[in-house]
Amino acid sequence: QQHPSSPNEQLKVEQAGNPNRFSLRSAVWGDQELCNLLWASATLGCAGPICHTLAASLAEELGRRAQQLTSQGLANTAWAAARLGLLDGVLWGSLLEALGPQAHTCRPQELSNMLWTATRLPADVALAPKHSAALASVIAAAQQQSSAMSPTGLAQLAWACGWVASSGAI
Repeated sequence: QQHPSSPNEQLKVEQAGNPNRFSLRSAVWGDQELCNLLWASATLGCAGPICHTLAASLAEELGRRAQQLTSQGLANTAWAAARLGLLDGVLWGSLLEALGPQAHTCRPQELSNMLWTATRLPADVALAPKHSAALASVIAAAQQQSSAMSPTGLAQLAWACGWVASSGAI
């Protein structure tokens, strides 16, 4: 079997077997590249069936790789998946559980993005009891860094904390 010489060729070869799914597990596609591609898809307003299929495949693969992503990769993946309507309980759980232990080292924007993302999900999914410790870590870290947040980040923090408090989950 001939190996493709570039990531673009690889993507075409791997999609050819199933037009409804892209396979992105190859070593050619690193974590940062996958995160950047999903973020760019959300930022540019990914539309159309091929773009949606690619974005869904990216989100699924990044969920599998969550434990090895950087805090920026986790936050960007959560934000992009939510913006594209691809965030579900499984992906949210993977990203949040990976971020929780490193929340104290996150930048304010990363924390703000994760909290905004939580508000895009149904409360019973975002605030599931199995995620409460990780979400509490993110909220605590965000509160500690609130003085370094942008006005938008601070507004997202206040909104997310109010949303969480009104749900009674934490």
